[in-house]
Formats: sequence, structure tokens, C-alpha cells
Amino acid sequence: MTEIKTKKVIKKKLKISGLLFLLVFIIVITFCFYSVSNLPIKHIHITGNNNTSDNEVIDVASIKYYPPIFKVNKKDMIESIMSLPLVKDVIIKKNISGTLEINIEEYKILFLNKSTNELVLSNNKSIENNYTYTRVPTLINHVPDTIYEELINGLATIDYDILTSISEIEYSKATNKDNEVIDEKRFILRMNDGNTVIMNTVNIKRLNSYNTIYSSLSDELGTIYLDSIAEENIYFKSYALEEQEKMEEEKKNEEELPNNNGRNH
Repeated sequence: MTEIKTKKVIKKKLKISGLLFLLVFIIVITFCFYSVSNLPIKHIHITGNNNTSDNEVIDVASIKYYPPIFKVNKKDMIESIMSLPLVKDVIIKKNISGTLEINIEEYKILFLNKSTNELVLSNNKSIENNYTYTRVPTLINHVPDTIYEELINGLATIDYDILTSISEIEYSKATNKDNEVIDEKRFILRMNDGNTVIMNTVNIKRLNSYNTIYSSLSDELGTIYLDSIAEENIYFKSYALEEQEKMEEEKKNEEELPNNNGRNH
């Protein structure tokens, strides 16, 4: 009989130990779940935003005060960030370390239209110029509607680092000596590095090769012609040579004046 009682006592102790273990396990799991669910955002890592500031993203996403990372609604944050005019797409990732990763894809700012004081984007929409965006080319004159649309579609294919290296865009159709239009889609680009680029909307994609073309030239500044029909015909003329040719042309014209005057008598 004593042996049977001992077995019963052992079974009761085992049952109590099992319940205590289960209770402790539940408490630990509950504590871990509570800790993780209330883990505050420790770091916000924003990438892909060239013109949209980090503060704009943080404010519109309502994460300025670093709320618990797993309690913020990812869908709501995406919708809020997408409301920013330059934002094309957003990907958000939450990390158990407390890092919130926000990857943004932006529409490109193609240029500032001086006539309307609006910023033209790569999705063919315009937004108000609030003077917070830097390194944006300025279109300084009027462009016919059809060519204007071609300019937007063409610049949308140009790399961002090339766009930001352009200072001014001027529409300048080419004419011959008889003042006949020979290229109505021609533009003059004034670059931040001091060079000038002549291009048209037909060959606008050649702009993506600008850095490669310029690095292959001497240190002289000048005009790079990308408006030729033949893709391999990329021509560079230094400003010094252009000035020399201009002076020679003026001298030639001056020499012809006396002869013309003599004939008039």
C-alpha cells in the first residue's frame, strides 16, 4: 500500500510541474508577443527619393514619433505616401530589429516650364513650383504643342543624372541661309558644366551618352551636336573655334562692304 501512495504522490508532483511549466511557457510567449508587438520603430531607412524629402515621407506616413513598428498599417502608409505628387510607387518592409524600410520610386522632374512656372513630370503631369526642388532644368521659351509632347516623352527616357546636369532648355528650330526651316524639332541645351548640346526630339535618347561623349573629348568647353540623322555622326566644336570662325566671318563681311558701296556709286 505504501508503494502505491508513493506512485500517486509522484504523479501529482509531475502533473503540477507540467502545469507550472505550461504556465511559465504561456507567460513567456505572452511577454514576447507583447514586447514584439509594442516594439517601437528604432530606425527609418528611406531610399529612392531624389526630390521628395525624408521629412515629407515621415510626416505623411504619420511615423514622426516612432510608433510601434508592427502596429502601423502598411497599406495605410503606402496610400499616404503615394499621395505625394512625385511618388510613383512604394515598397515598405518591417524588420524585427525595429528598422522600417521605405523604398520609393519617383516620377522624374523633367524641367521647369518658365512660361507657366510649373514643374513638368515624366508622367506628363505638371505640379506647382514650390521652389524646394533643386537641379531642375528650365525650359525658357514656348514650344509648339506636338513638339512639346515629344520633348516630354523623350526626356522621360533620359537618366536622372543627365537631366540634373542640364541648366536650360531652349527651343530653337534650325533654318538654312534662305531662312527655310530644316529642323523644327531642334533644341539647345545649356549644361551645368559649361558645355552646350544641340539635339532634336528624334535623337533625344543620345543624351544618355552625354557623360561618355564628353569624357572622350579634351578639357575644352564647346558645343556637342547630337542632332545628326546618322547616329555615329556626333560632332564637337570648341567655343574657341566657334569664336575664331565668327571673327573670320565678320572680317569677310567687312571686306565685302566697300566693294558693294563702290558698285552702288
